[in-house]
Amino acid sequence: MEKTKCEEFGVLSLVGSRYLEVTKFIKYSMEKLNLDETFWSERYLSGQTGWDIGYVSTPLKEYIDQLSNKELKILIPGGGNSYEAEYLFNKGFKNVFVIDISSIPLKNISKRVPSFPNENLLHQNFFELEETFDLILEQTFFCAQDPNHREKYVSKMHQLLKPKGNWSACFSIFP
Repeated sequence: MEKTKCEEFGVLSLVGSRYLEVTKFIKYSMEKLNLDETFWSERYLSGQTGWDIGYVSTPLKEYIDQLSNKELKILIPGGGNSYEAEYLFNKGFKNVFVIDISSIPLKNISKRVPSFPNENLLHQNFFELEETFDLILEQTFFCAQDPNHREKYVSKMHQLLKPKGNWSACFSIFP
């Protein structure tokens, strides 16, 4: 049996009746949304950011704490308010890039960390990015993708990683 791109690149695939019910509901709901810049900007402006915990998550913090090479070129896709970028920057990582389709969270980062390089705050569509990185860190960006675009997402992640690059992510898994 041929592997899908998700399986090939190690994206966990769960099967179970409850998971499939939730997945079908989410897929149906997401297909009705236009997940564009306006959608995400409206979420930030209205405070509908339930995914934003207000600090770097424990799993990513622990992962970051074991990194020793401060020269790594790091991408945080769909970074939102990107507490991970702030944490990395304050630990001496200066080659950190945040990409988000909404300019609002990027402005928030600039306000919180005025010395963070503006040229490393990328206001653009993730799928249009044409660089490579040593490390990609993400917190639920995969989960924010229209399920119809997830194969494309995995391929893009692979394209953005340098040879021997790493991708570390925290995904939300529904019961």
